[in-house]
Amino acid sequence: MTGIANKLIVGTIATGALGGGAYGVYALTDTTDSIENYLKKNNLDIVSQDATSETAWNKAFGTYEIEKEEDDLKITDKEIKNRDDIKKWCNNTLRKKIKSTENSLYKKASYWCTKYQTISEKLGNDKPFETNVATLEGKHAQLGVFKNTIESITLRKTKQENQNGEKMKQWCDDNKKRKFNKRNKSFIDNITSHCLVKATTISV
Repeated sequence: MTGIANKLIVGTIATGALGGGAYGVYALTDTTDSIENYLKKNNLDIVSQDATSETAWNKAFGTYEIEKEEDDLKITDKEIKNRDDIKKWCNNTLRKKIKSTENSLYKKASYWCTKYQTISEKLGNDKPFETNVATLEGKHAQLGVFKNTIESITLRKTKQENQNGEKMKQWCDDNKKRKFNKRNKSFIDNITSHCLVKATTISV
């Protein structure tokens, strides 16, 4: 029986036996439970801590590197260096007690400790990404407002030719690691319009 269910029973007994209305109301509304149990009750699939989930933790680290500064998704002020850092954070955080899904730790755990698809995974192998930087250079010339985003990128490796094509490829390779969800819709739209061999649309 879950922690929340136990508290409901305790609240009912206490109210009847003691006649203490205030105590009974407190017990009935006390929804304290572990973050792990809250996630399960909301039908979220938690990534396991065993060796079979190393790929999932690698994916989480890749996504974290791209999305960590957005919407209070950063899990710590310390540097997250690899998958094991996220895995350890989740292992510790899932045991913590909260009272509702409005808790900031719940929101972070639901984002980083559960299974999901990246944009790249959602698109699949039948919608390949353009890898030819000369082709991407040509696409860059046809961009609208998105061109400003591309031109502001600093290349991690200096290139002499097709620099805007290289910047597009770097942007596409980075942002395809994002979660496929509604909060990333603008990134999904730009990826499906500008990063693929053949432009497409996809519902979020």
